[in-house]
Order: sequence, then C-alpha cells, then structure tokens
Amino acid sequence: MQTGSVQADDVASLTAECTANGKKPIDVVTLDKQTDINTRLVSGTIDAMASGSDVVGYALQQTGGAIEKAGATYGAAPVGIAVAKDDTALADLVQKAMASLMADGTYTKILTAWNVTEIAVTKSEVNPAAKP
Repeated sequence: MQTGSVQADDVASLTAECTANGKKPIDVVTLDKQTDINTRLVSGTIDAMASGSDVVGYALQQTGGAIEKAGATYGAAPVGIAVAKDDTALADLVQKAMASLMADGTYTKILTAWNVTEIAVTKSEVNPAAKP
C-alpha cells in the first residue's frame, strides 16, 4: 500500500484476523509512490495492493489488463475539491463549473476516461455533509 494511506488500518485489521485464526500475518510492503506499487504488482514482486477505488480503477486502466480487481469495493468515501475555507467566491465558482460539467456529460466522460466511474457523485455541492 501507499505510505500514509487509509488502507493501513484495513490491512492491520486483516493481519490481526489472520493471526487470530492461526494463519500467517500479511507481509505488508509500503511504498511512497502508487506508480511503484503498480509496477511491482505487474512484475509480480508483490501479490496485491490495497488502495482507494479511484486509484484501483486508474491502475486497472494503466496496466492494460495486467492486474484485476479482487472483490467488491468496500468503505468507499466521498472525494472532493478543496479550496481555502474563506474563499467562498472560488468555492461557488468550482461548484458551478462542476455542475456544468455534470449537466453536459463531460464529468461522466472524464471519469470514464480514467476508469473511475465508481466514484461519481450525482450533484455538485459546496460543503456537503460527508458520510463515510
């Protein structure tokens, strides 16, 4: 997994579950760059990766079918665009731009091109209530 990613807690829980059931712990490899993880996965020097669904979708596309997704997405969290809290004019502009991209189909085309349609939101909002 990528150093500092949220998947560290998931893998730690899975490792504890393995050892509690008398199985070997997961041999965790952390790397600073996702591209290095993808390369090692394709080359076979690591067996699997734990990443967000957007990262997995893009990795699937970039590796040309050399890797595959194992299982369903779990624990998906919203992804957003951050701006300075006091820059409400910019926040409103970004929201309107996103709404326009969604309305004309460009948003879906972009997500499709990056193989990350799974992370699509249905409307553009400023400060939506995030529900993990």
